[in-house]
Amino acid sequence: MRALQLFLVLAAALPLAAQNIGINVDGSVPHPSALLDIDGSAIAGTKRGLLIPRVTAAEMNAIPAPATSLLVFNSTAGGFFYFDGTVWTPLSMGPGWRLAGNSGTDPATQFIGTTDAQSLNFRVNNLPSGYIKAAPVLSVAYGTLAGATNGGTRGVSIGAEAGRFTTVAGTDNTYVGAEAGRMNANGSFNTFIGANAGVAAPFSQANTAIGRSAGSWLNGAGLGNTFVGTDAGIDLTTGSRNTGLGFMTRFGSGSLTDATAVGARAQVSQSHAIVLGAIAGQNGATVTASVGIGTQTPLERFHVVGRALFHGGFSADNAALLYRNNTDYMFLGPQSGSSANGAAIALFGSANASAGNANGLDVNVPGGKVRFNQTNAQFEFRANSSSGYTATMELNDVGLQIGHNSVSRNIQFVNGGGERMRIDATGRVGIRTTAPATTLHVNGAVTATPAVVTATFTGFPIDPTDRTYFQIGSTGTPGFRQVALGAGSAAGQLLIIECTATGGNGILISDSPTQAVGGGFFGRSLTQDDSMTLVWNGVKWVEIAFSDN
Repeated sequence: MRALQLFLVLAAALPLAAQNIGINVDGSVPHPSALLDIDGSAIAGTKRGLLIPRVTAAEMNAIPAPATSLLVFNSTAGGFFYFDGTVWTPLSMGPGWRLAGNSGTDPATQFIGTTDAQSLNFRVNNLPSGYIKAAPVLSVAYGTLAGATNGGTRGVSIGAEAGRFTTVAGTDNTYVGAEAGRMNANGSFNTFIGANAGVAAPFSQANTAIGRSAGSWLNGAGLGNTFVGTDAGIDLTTGSRNTGLGFMTRFGSGSLTDATAVGARAQVSQSHAIVLGAIAGQNGATVTASVGIGTQTPLERFHVVGRALFHGGFSADNAALLYRNNTDYMFLGPQSGSSANGAAIALFGSANASAGNANGLDVNVPGGKVRFNQTNAQFEFRANSSSGYTATMELNDVGLQIGHNSVSRNIQFVNGGGERMRIDATGRVGIRTTAPATTLHVNGAVTATPAVVTATFTGFPIDPTDRTYFQIGSTGTPGFRQVALGAGSAAGQLLIIECTATGGNGILISDSPTQAVGGGFFGRSLTQDDSMTLVWNGVKWVEIAFSDN
């Protein structure tokens, strides 16, 4: 009877409710956001809950046209299910992963991931930021857009945009570092570690680059290269089987083969060659390295402590250089050591007495073709040709004199089986040419050592008569120091000026009858790392190039 009375009271109240219904014992108003507000807080004694309809799985699936969000308790599965508009979906029966983390987890049974053969993907700011690919792909990526295109097979991409454009054709690549291997679309078996390592290598194969920007421009068919160090091999594009070990090792060409550079700023510029250490004036190096074997403090370019063997043939008699301290002798040159007469140069100790004493220099007949005169402090080398002419080299009080005794002949400098320089009979000098056409004829590049100066006042004078390259800084309150160029030595003289000023300072090459014209009404302004090239036309300096860096 009491339940009927409650029903009548509720039924009578329904027309009076605006949009919602409240069920309670104290007459409190239902919350305006709820259509149905059940409040049991005022019930005295034991509280009660809301009982959701209980159905079996078969009964749940038999509900005709269920409404989206319809809720039931599936007694077969033992949990709550709701209809999501398409299928019946269970409510989570376990704790979710909280934003602040979970406690009491069991790593033996609990995990974050999938239970089927599907990849696990991650996003940050709705951008692809990593994945773990299922078999058979088995690639892993971590970082914004890392491996975003595909990631290839068995690939590892860690870092923002690492391996971003690798396609399915890429296999067994490892990229670690921001943009490492970014453009390597189809290459395989590469390992790039470091920011921008191998960044522009779309087709390279089996390369290893470790260090920031190491091997970053292998943009062709680079194969089997190894670079270790910041910027190591940065200038190589299509070479194969090259090795660069050390900070900023270079190769002098975009396509070398089997070349090796070892040491900070070491540079090798030809294939099938090994360069140990830096060379002053090359690749930014200011000091030439010394190589030591058996010593920590080499005193020369190549310093060996201990025995050394340089072998030029199949026996010691054909040695290019042979030294053995256990027999006290040293041979230099082809066939040296076979006999006193056949030796190119033979230095004998106690093991050979044919030179006439325990220490000697023997070439054919001692005193015949090589002669030392200690009394007059002279050295004379004289050789007679089959034509009867005599070539001499003499060191005396006048100086070093080289030439022919009676006729005009060329003086040739030969190395590696070929002529490298000559002075012809008219006095013209040719470098890498056998027919010098001018007083100095150079076939190839010429390197100029820069003169380093600092402009300390406006109108600072620069004398370029014997220079080709100036590095000019400036001092004082941040601003530009005017530099006054002197006249050139001859028409056609080239002059390169590089500004090394820092801290807001610079230099100004101003307009004047004897100075360069360009860069504005007041001349060319240069700031740090800017450079310009000028030519002396016989009257004034004329600007022919400018680089704004």
